[in-house]
Amino acid sequence: MGADSSDKLLEKLQGEWRDVKGNTWGVEDTDVHFSNSSGSKNQLYAIRKVGTSWMLNGVKLKSVGGTILWSSSPTPGGGTTWYPEKGTATDEHPPKRWQPEEDETNYQLEKLTDVESIMVDTSPTVDYPLLKLSYDSLSHTPLRLTEQDRRGLRVIKAAMLQSDYTDVVDSQPDGPARQKQKVKALKHIMSGLHVAHCKKLERALVSLQNREESDDLLHTTTRLLEIARRYKIASPNTGMEDYGKLLYVAQDFYEMHDDPPERIKTVKDALEELGMTKMLEDKRIPVATTPVPRIRDIRQLNRALKNKSATQKELFRQYGSKVEQIIYSIDDRNVFIEQNAIPINEMIELCKKYFDPRRVTEDTSLAITEGVEGSRISHEHESQYYYVLQSLAFWKNILQEMSWLWVVMETDMLSGSPYEFRETGQGLNRVHNCPDLFNAVSSILDKTKAEVGTWVGSSRIHMGDNQVPNGLHFIDKYTQVSKIIRPILSTIHGISRVCDSDPVQRDVMLEQWGSVSNLQLAILRDFFRHGFDGSGGNNNDDAGSCIDGRLTSAWNWCSQLRNKPFYSAFLLSGFTSFDRT
Repeated sequence: MGADSSDKLLEKLQGEWRDVKGNTWGVEDTDVHFSNSSGSKNQLYAIRKVGTSWMLNGVKLKSVGGTILWSSSPTPGGGTTWYPEKGTATDEHPPKRWQPEEDETNYQLEKLTDVESIMVDTSPTVDYPLLKLSYDSLSHTPLRLTEQDRRGLRVIKAAMLQSDYTDVVDSQPDGPARQKQKVKALKHIMSGLHVAHCKKLERALVSLQNREESDDLLHTTTRLLEIARRYKIASPNTGMEDYGKLLYVAQDFYEMHDDPPERIKTVKDALEELGMTKMLEDKRIPVATTPVPRIRDIRQLNRALKNKSATQKELFRQYGSKVEQIIYSIDDRNVFIEQNAIPINEMIELCKKYFDPRRVTEDTSLAITEGVEGSRISHEHESQYYYVLQSLAFWKNILQEMSWLWVVMETDMLSGSPYEFRETGQGLNRVHNCPDLFNAVSSILDKTKAEVGTWVGSSRIHMGDNQVPNGLHFIDKYTQVSKIIRPILSTIHGISRVCDSDPVQRDVMLEQWGSVSNLQLAILRDFFRHGFDGSGGNNNDDAGSCIDGRLTSAWNWCSQLRNKPFYSAFLLSGFTSFDRT
């Protein structure tokens, strides 16, 4: 097949095709969009020219009369035949068997040796908003773990899983006995980490003979602690279930050795070390680091994903493989924001859509009264409307700065400043006021106040007291916000889907609620009233309208969901729990 005939084949391929099984193949330039007959499976492929032949997924495409043969068998007559979309395999275009042409009696399949090398044009306009890159944010954007780092992570995760450090050390009042137990437990952990991580067991055992003076022992522990901390900062709501235990081990370790903790490796550090800070001016960086949003049209979604992947590979080729870790690290941070902060924006928009601060009816009133239906505070409709919006805005701003806040929290907790170990009403806890974290949260609160223009309720931030003993207790709560918001959003959107797909359930819902919109309004109204009513605490300090109390109320609403009249709508929409979104 010559060059001219191969170009004609590509031209002929353009358009919609259907195979004998009813699957659809849409060809646009070199993109092939596959959809099975039931519509349950959609995939994107790419045609690549190898020599003078056009290949799809490593198999040659041939033109046979008015059909296209995509053969996966070296035997003539095998393979899949495409028919024009305007006809089917059973009427206008009955299936034809492929017969080799005279000059192709020795037909052999040409396998595509490097599927990953398929490249696309990265110039098309991206049809979703791109995130702006802030250089300052890179100073607290953790560097993605390398394969070697992940080997170390597995060691320390296993160690924390097996260790009963906090059960032993933090189960008794502070004093000489606790200090003795702390030193003994730390030495055991350090020895175990060193032996498990050291590649040469003989060297590890020799160094353990003089454990107290061993630089190798201290270096291994410090390095593994940095890896685990960096991993947690990169994945605040998914990484390291035993992070609390690890942080307290690190706190006691650095206190015992009087050494500052190793700084978290960040994207900024890596860029400066490589001398590649100017790379951030490349206009392709936003495309390569902005998460692709949910796009309903499968073809547009696949095109966007393909465009992003190709852009990343172009950057890797131009700037070298070392930037791969940097690009992916920035992308990781943006993915966290997209999955956690963006849903709150959607909830804010729903509040504005369904409710008006100055226009209120019986069905849209957000007013709450202390002592009624579990409320701990009283607000008129307008006050509650702004109270909800400002609380959501504060949560969003916290989550957008989560990596920065986490670094600040660790700096406070591992600074070497003493903590008070005492009973707080929630058991024995390490009480630490974390001044830098308090100031950081205060700055975000001030930013939120400037955004919303008005403030309702208390501005008190609990930190280092009985309600919130230390910075870890404060920041860990906000990693759970998306577990509240996303299931509610999923239900709001899922109600329409259920009604469209199941007439019986639709009739049941409409009989009780009148319309889908009424049901959605009822869910949102109840959440905006009783998810922000100061409930959930044992006293006014634990709940109320303070900064921490707002989140306590939201979790209390989640615990009461089973008693709500719309609980069945959650179940029908696929809800399982607020821990499994």
